[in-house]
Amino acid sequence: MSHQENFKKWSPWLIMIGFVIESMVLLIVIQALQSGNIKSALYWVVLHKKIYLFSTIILSIIAWGLTSLINRLWISNSLFIDLMIIFGFVNSQKMTFRQEPLLPSDLTMVTNANELSSMISLSSIIITVIVCLLVIVINFWGLRRLQLRKKTFKIPTRIAGVIITTLMIFSFFRINHTNGIVAKTFAKLGIQSYTWSLEDSANNNGPVIAFINSIDITVMDEPAGYSQARMQTIAKRYQKVANTINQHRTQSNINKQTLIYILSESFSDPTRVPNLKVSADPIPKIRKIKQTTTSGVMLSSGYGGGTANMEYMVDTSLTLNFFSKTLTTPFTQLVPNQKKAYAITDLFNTKNAIHTNTGTFYRRIDVYKKFGFQTFRNTDSKGKLKLHYTKKIQNSEYIGDDASYNNALWQVKQKQGGQFISLATMQNHMPFTNKYYHNDYTITGVAGKYNNAEITNYTEGLHLTDNSTKAFIDKLDKMKKPITVLWYGDHLASLYNGDSMATYNVQLHEPDYFIYSNKYARQHGYGTKKIKANANVVGSNALSALVLEQMHQKVSPYYALITKVLKELPAMASDSQNSTDALLVNQNNQQTYLRNLTASQRKIYEDYKLVQYDLTAGKSYLGRNNFMTLN
Repeated sequence: MSHQENFKKWSPWLIMIGFVIESMVLLIVIQALQSGNIKSALYWVVLHKKIYLFSTIILSIIAWGLTSLINRLWISNSLFIDLMIIFGFVNSQKMTFRQEPLLPSDLTMVTNANELSSMISLSSIIITVIVCLLVIVINFWGLRRLQLRKKTFKIPTRIAGVIITTLMIFSFFRINHTNGIVAKTFAKLGIQSYTWSLEDSANNNGPVIAFINSIDITVMDEPAGYSQARMQTIAKRYQKVANTINQHRTQSNINKQTLIYILSESFSDPTRVPNLKVSADPIPKIRKIKQTTTSGVMLSSGYGGGTANMEYMVDTSLTLNFFSKTLTTPFTQLVPNQKKAYAITDLFNTKNAIHTNTGTFYRRIDVYKKFGFQTFRNTDSKGKLKLHYTKKIQNSEYIGDDASYNNALWQVKQKQGGQFISLATMQNHMPFTNKYYHNDYTITGVAGKYNNAEITNYTEGLHLTDNSTKAFIDKLDKMKKPITVLWYGDHLASLYNGDSMATYNVQLHEPDYFIYSNKYARQHGYGTKKIKANANVVGSNALSALVLEQMHQKVSPYYALITKVLKELPAMASDSQNSTDALLVNQNNQQTYLRNLTASQRKIYEDYKLVQYDLTAGKSYLGRNNFMTLN
């Protein structure tokens, strides 16, 4: 037998060995991209040998399956390696900016590749593209030299590869079923779920396993005692609470009022950031507004990202920390699949949404349909739904707050009566480089030692928002109709020294908010000036209850429950600092814990969890009666 014939005889086995070696190397590369250096990646390999070898087997089987389908080694191998490189690169970027790994739910954002790429340095993208092209060239040339460019596997090997790969992939959908074979196998290998922290899951299990672990999504674990009878009891309880609250509320028809929710992208007061000094106050006008109206800080479940999660909690009054840790983004993973998604929009006959960016981001088009919005204007909109104001702010690629507010004002004028308007802005979105003509602020302090220039640029953007917001409020005050605005920042920008995160967990999850009723509303009994009680620190899930109180609006049993959550429970959010509990913060801005809740507080907490389960993952018993609507 000639050398060439002998090589061809053994080539399938050599190819399989090659898949294993490639997978081992790729895993180290992916881990190095995530950790920032090869030394840390090798240390992870040593520390997690079983997970590393298991991950190698997974990737090798995927490579085998791809080759079995395509049966052209240079094509399948190029595709496999390039996909892993892109996976590693995107994962590293998300870990940098969001402190969480790439997840299956993020794949729905692939249609927004242009917008996402604008947030990443051009040089990094170019390097990644060059590496991917080199992989294709090397595979084509190298495998040609080895005479392996033609058909690779015989039919039995191809069938086995497809079947085994398919079975393996389907098994991933049973990973989080604790009593299943797959879950037990993962447990024996030392793979932990790290339900309290996706970042810890990626750092310990590796990004590949962290990704796989998030395929099997559980919306929410069923709380103890869930039943139709229990939900009927809760409905009756909070109907009584609503009756008591409504004795002191004067407004019964919310459709006489206009309510505007404004999500101010990445807005937070930099002067409150620990160990950071700003040369001058960048937001004096918003600060004055906050001093004279209902205001405080909103406890956010995100840092550096997660905009849609805060929007979800504000709109629905549900809380992210009750959901399974595998459900990280309700907008993409939950709402589009719900038969009925309940939100503040249900209280209004007319509701319109505006977002000064692409509409497909976070599947907002699908989500807003579920929320009942009649129109959604965004940068993708055309014809009658086209945005009316699209001027970008100075050198920025994003539409400025001036234009965003003008779009909202246009919508206010379209209806004589009341309506609900949702506006999500983009001006202060990352990246924070060279966006403005000049920067008037100087930043000092250890919190800004790594990103001083970006923080300076970001602060200039806040100052521009400050001017735009005051001008917007002044225009509302001139309108002869009752208008109330909930204005809030969704999260802090991921600019500050990460060493401070664990120490200042609470402060770094507190963007600003205020609720403002215009002059007409205050003069005609549709709004108040300032609510002081329980307004200092508010969870995003409880803001709507505070808004309804500001508007003197009678409440349904559901919003009676949320009012109890607002008044009697600490503000709550998901905790990013290695805890299975919620991040709870009292009105003194001090972190507290579930174990510190009184019996009456615990009762409200458990009722709230049962209601959330019923409306999202349960039988929706409460959706069949008047629990959600004003009787």
